[in-house]
Amino acid sequence: MGPGGYYGHYQGHYLSATAMMFNATSNIAVKNKARAIVAALAEVQQAWATVPGANGYIFPFGPNVFDMIETRCGFPGPVVDYSVPYYTLHKIMAGLLDQSQLAGDAQALTMVTALADWVVQRVDKTLARGGQQLWQCVLGTEWGGMNEVLYNLYAITGKEEYMTTGLHFNHWQWTAPLAAGLDDLGGDYGNGGGNHANTHIPEIIGSARGYEVSANVTQKAIAETFFRALLANHSWASGGSNDGEHWTQPDRMGDQLNADTEESCTQYNVLKVARHLFQWSADSKLGDFYERAIMNGIIGNQNRLDPTMTSFIYMLPLGAPAQKPWGKSNMGFPCCWGTLTEQFSKLTDSIYFSSPDHSTIFVQQFVSSTIRWVEQGATIKQTAGFPYSSNSTTSLTVSVETPTPFTMKVRVPSWAEGSISLTINGKAVVANPGTYATITRTWMPGDTVDVHFEMTLWASAVEDDRASFNSTFAYMYGPLVLAGLTDTNTFIPDGSAANPSAFITRTSNSVLNFTAVGNNSVGDAVSLPMIPLFEVMDETYCVYFTTTGASRVPYAVGGATVPSASSGDWHFENAGTTPTRQAGASVDLRTAGPNTVSTLTISHPIIGQHHRISEVSLSFRYVAGYDSGAGAWPTVSVVLRDAIDGNPVETIWTSSPLEKYQFDKFTGYSPPIVVNVTGLTVANDDPLFLSLVVHNNARNLQVPLFDNVGLGARVAWTPSLKRFTHSQFL
Repeated sequence: MGPGGYYGHYQGHYLSATAMMFNATSNIAVKNKARAIVAALAEVQQAWATVPGANGYIFPFGPNVFDMIETRCGFPGPVVDYSVPYYTLHKIMAGLLDQSQLAGDAQALTMVTALADWVVQRVDKTLARGGQQLWQCVLGTEWGGMNEVLYNLYAITGKEEYMTTGLHFNHWQWTAPLAAGLDDLGGDYGNGGGNHANTHIPEIIGSARGYEVSANVTQKAIAETFFRALLANHSWASGGSNDGEHWTQPDRMGDQLNADTEESCTQYNVLKVARHLFQWSADSKLGDFYERAIMNGIIGNQNRLDPTMTSFIYMLPLGAPAQKPWGKSNMGFPCCWGTLTEQFSKLTDSIYFSSPDHSTIFVQQFVSSTIRWVEQGATIKQTAGFPYSSNSTTSLTVSVETPTPFTMKVRVPSWAEGSISLTINGKAVVANPGTYATITRTWMPGDTVDVHFEMTLWASAVEDDRASFNSTFAYMYGPLVLAGLTDTNTFIPDGSAANPSAFITRTSNSVLNFTAVGNNSVGDAVSLPMIPLFEVMDETYCVYFTTTGASRVPYAVGGATVPSASSGDWHFENAGTTPTRQAGASVDLRTAGPNTVSTLTISHPIIGQHHRISEVSLSFRYVAGYDSGAGAWPTVSVVLRDAIDGNPVETIWTSSPLEKYQFDKFTGYSPPIVVNVTGLTVANDDPLFLSLVVHNNARNLQVPLFDNVGLGARVAWTPSLKRFTHSQFL
């Protein structure tokens, strides 16, 4: 990589990665190699100190590369061929700081504080030259996590100038809408072509850290709004996001179904955001997200099939059929080589967490590992069957020298919708999906917690609210994305596309092999092999498939219409259609006879992932048949039903008896019966149907469907994530 790129960044990543690896393994050879590099950089720093204005400076090029950013902003100065100097500087500073904090290198701390002092002076100089107008323009050039590293240095040293300068690294165009609770990822408030994802996620990490060291609630709001918006409107089934390194408009991800999806850097960084948020809230849903994102978007991004050298990927193709675009990990050194080098050096960092008072340990991830809990004098050995075993997710064995009281919280994933078994020494423990199973006891040597969460198949719709993408799905097994080994993105399943258990079968109890049965685009029968995305190496594969099935009603800002104007929009039980007498209507819905219950269901599944249905509105007119004198009149209930199994989820409205307007004494249909139900909180991660359930009593009903309108049915949503401490992220 030449000077026109971001030469020097990988050196910082390497220092961070080796510090993380030493912290996890205590490997002295790794530590010594890193210390030699730190010592060499100390010589570089000493050499730069002889240059005016470069005391404390460490960089592969002179300070004029920072002048160059101001030249881009219209101020006189040099034209230097270097792209993102603050971005690279952040990597060098973070690497030195990690060597200090994780590998115990005191020299590295001295060096990074001297470099931070240079940054303080540099930022002050820019502000003196052009104020915030110039500085905000400078921040338009990617600057990594400069705010984060300065906040970390403030926390270590207490030097207020580091806090002050960290606060200056705040790009208002990006953070102000987030602070106000607005989704600006797509560029509605600037950068109309869509925001560059890996420019901004490190900024969010800095905002999260800023909140932690200052209790600044605006910084907290920025991080929380970002994460909520990302998951609700911009995420793939993998837990990742972006296409061509950019986000676009909310719920428009169908246009991004290609081979340039999900940059590896962004997955690495969003995991760091989730880790911060978990440490504020201890919300198990953040553990669910972390598991989903790391299993699908990190673990499979390293190829070890070549015994001479590993390979990495920059982008993870999720749309068009493709192969993973491997590149040798010792060649080129783009940004993702740096972040993946770090990530594979710190795979242990979010398996367990301790409460601040060390009374509780959280088991967040199901990974074979051993933790030595020094504060409690306990060792916990985890032996995980996840994700391969069909009968054991994990087993945890506790070793203590003396009986020791503490609490263990085991994450019960939201995906655990099948059988659940969690025991302590064979005794059952309450375990509900989306929470923690809590075990508080005095622990004895050899106490064992056995855990099994059955993994089931489910469909994840692409986050796009347009009809043309209503039948586009990825398929999941528990938290794992399944990749179809095929060269086409069209697969027409044998059964409802939203119910993969009807057409996908696991074919082994020991390996994760699956077969999906259906048809191709020309109607030929196909048997599609599927494996987890993280296991794909050299195969051609596809994740999102175009399928058949009724068009969805996806989440839309401001609500969405549920099509109901034609008989083809409906499914009937004890009901049907009949000619209408109503001008402007095409047909009447007609229920069955007296003393029956009729169900009339709009056959378009409503899906608002990460949202709850908050409002339902519709209106109808009617006439009642079967004039039977004093017999009871019909009533109508509006019911939301599970679109997969048909079971009622919630009855949201019930009419009073529908009297007076009779078919046999026809003088016209009733005035509109207006249904407008607000204040609902019906989870809509799974597809729902909208149904009319008619208790006919002594009569029946006819309801006209008006041309192009039907019943005018509409739904509206609110995010499931009101506050991050009490919200569902998946």
